[in-house]
Amino acid sequence: MNNKFFNNNKETIEEINCFPGIFDREIKRFLDSMDISSKDITTQLLSNDKYKDHIDYKNLSNIHLLCNTIAKVGLDFLELHLPNFFKKNKKEMERSPYNIYSSGVRKIVTHFSTSYLVQKVIPLFKLGNVLDVTEIYKNQTADFLKYFELFSKDLEKYLTNLDKGAEIAKSLDNKANNGEKDYSSELTTRLYSSLKTWITEEEFNDFLNNFENFLDTGIELIIVSPFELYLKIGKEGVIVIWKMLTAKDQNELLGKSQLEDLINFSNHLYDSIKEEMNELGILYEIRRLFKTTIQNYLSDFETDQKSMRDLVTSKNKRKEFISKFEKGSLFE
Repeated sequence: MNNKFFNNNKETIEEINCFPGIFDREIKRFLDSMDISSKDITTQLLSNDKYKDHIDYKNLSNIHLLCNTIAKVGLDFLELHLPNFFKKNKKEMERSPYNIYSSGVRKIVTHFSTSYLVQKVIPLFKLGNVLDVTEIYKNQTADFLKYFELFSKDLEKYLTNLDKGAEIAKSLDNKANNGEKDYSSELTTRLYSSLKTWITEEEFNDFLNNFENFLDTGIELIIVSPFELYLKIGKEGVIVIWKMLTAKDQNELLGKSQLEDLINFSNHLYDSIKEEMNELGILYEIRRLFKTTIQNYLSDFETDQKSMRDLVTSKNKRKEFISKFEKGSLFE
């Protein structure tokens, strides 16, 4: 073990305070990845003869700026609320909130096909196509929940081990006579929590796959699928749904009379969404940027983690590292 390597890392656990510090670093990594992805996509499009004479650079820049704003708002929301997903209620000590939330949504998804809405209401309006389309969306939601639970389970372990490592480091530093903060270096404690959570590369790679699938299915479910769902329902189905939202009574709802303004609005919205889902359209480019950002983010995250994990390569050496860290004899 290279003692000097760890001593040269000046940032300490006291400075990052575990979860906030970890999340701040990952927010910066994600937003940096988005900036890189934006430049890469723009460069590729402008260098392609197929697009360079047709692309509106200002419009593309505005779309990417919109994505950056969406990402910042979403990440700020997560920064405020994500810690609460791992605080166990006294009455639910065996289950974290993330597990309770996902179980509740899973129950809705599981029973949707047999619900009164599907069995009685939708057939009343002859919206058979809606059932087929929502079944696809239901399956996508189920996939997202599966990867969300797998990712959250590992994240909870990692944060628990990081907190444990920080407490050990703080205790050992308080006992130190020479004033050196060997144990509280960020790198040492991060390495401990990483190896403690995923001692083998196979376990870590499984986490990376679940992390990637969680992000990919989340982007599809939240940003893309609602619009695809809207298009797959079809114009007639969409009009019926709009009538359901605006009709004053059952007669108006079931009657053949149609409101011209409603139809024009519905058709215009449908055509606009369809156009924006095509290449260079707003929705298409939002999807492309987020997908590329996820790839660049995960690549950087993996490189960061593996460069640190490679300091201790074999499983036996990793077990020895964990044991010595916990006993306070790592640098002896």
